[in-house]
Amino acid sequence: MRGQRRADEPDVAVVGCGIAGAATAALIALRGRAVTLFDRAAEPGPDSAEALPPGVHPVLAELGLRERLLAAPRSTRSHVSELDWGNGAAPWRSSLADAGAYGYGFHVSYQELTELLIRRASELGATVRRGCVVLGPVLVDDTVLGVRIRAADGVDRVHEAAVVVDASGPSRVVAGAVSPSPRRNGPRYTIERDLRVASMLPRRPEPHTFVTGRAAGTTGWTWLIPLGDGTTERATLRLARTGADTRGRQVWSGYRSSVLAGYGWLSVGDAAGVVDPLFLAPAALALLAAQPAAGAIESLLDGSTRVPRHYSDVYGDVLDRVGEFADFCLDPRRRYENEDTLTRNLTGLLGSRESGATLARVRGALDGSHPLFDVDCPEGPLVASLAMPAPERPSAHGA
Repeated sequence: MRGQRRADEPDVAVVGCGIAGAATAALIALRGRAVTLFDRAAEPGPDSAEALPPGVHPVLAELGLRERLLAAPRSTRSHVSELDWGNGAAPWRSSLADAGAYGYGFHVSYQELTELLIRRASELGATVRRGCVVLGPVLVDDTVLGVRIRAADGVDRVHEAAVVVDASGPSRVVAGAVSPSPRRNGPRYTIERDLRVASMLPRRPEPHTFVTGRAAGTTGWTWLIPLGDGTTERATLRLARTGADTRGRQVWSGYRSSVLAGYGWLSVGDAAGVVDPLFLAPAALALLAAQPAAGAIESLLDGSTRVPRHYSDVYGDVLDRVGEFADFCLDPRRRYENEDTLTRNLTGLLGSRESGATLARVRGALDGSHPLFDVDCPEGPLVASLAMPAPERPSAHGA
């Protein structure tokens, strides 16, 4: 159903057309708000594969995109997740049919997913402006009142907005101007991705199975994501050596923005933080974060003054704990731990007083049992969508 735009509605500006930005814009438009979505790129960027867990069903269903995503040429259902710690023990295999109510996840092309989200945002009434560079926020004291843009004609203009959403990734076009520099944590890594026909790979991938493992004899990690068109992404994550040439490779370095929201603005997705390169489904968390972001924006438009602190605290806690889990997995010591030691250490992390409750909520969100953010927080208005549709159980081996 198309969102019913309200008369004289102040505009919401969303900076960035990645997963988080496009999904947030679509959800805001679905709620009947006026939205303009800006992207500096005139055309889609390089493609990659993503493995999405069952927890993305609620947001896809809310936007009416589940069937469209499955119909996309490169998308397919995901039934099994396999994790090899590289310690000589058998890999851990999990059936997604046993994880939550939905029974399957998705293997998707990043480009196809973002294009679906952008198109849906447009269908719901959002204005999409590609090839438009956002130069920074319009600031009066500590309040964001819009963004400064440079369109294809090269002329600089001001776009006024009631709320600005920074989904610009590591560039943090808005957040970088109004909040302290992000906190950096941990070493740098390089990621090499290669999409190719499955028969050309050294190891033929199992269909509908996301395989993650420590690269043999190294501290690096590899993963395989088979797509619906017969191609598979094979990727490698390695420590970036000091002084080494990283040209042609994606460089990954963890960070978390110190402040995630303020007067007239908030961050979502990679603009809020990049804390996990692989283990707790980073693309899925970016998609799921769009739901609480949209709820927070509604509250800001309705005049709430408590949302910025609540949003920052809850989202920041999620990022911190997800980063802690990633650090645990990336720690080279895992390679030397036997099954008993590894299980004991992982159980200690998941059950700790500091991290356990948040990680349980994240894992539940990835399974699809509840929203990513805590909906019972007494500090402010609800900032998570409660649109959890009835589960659609597939056949055991649906295509």
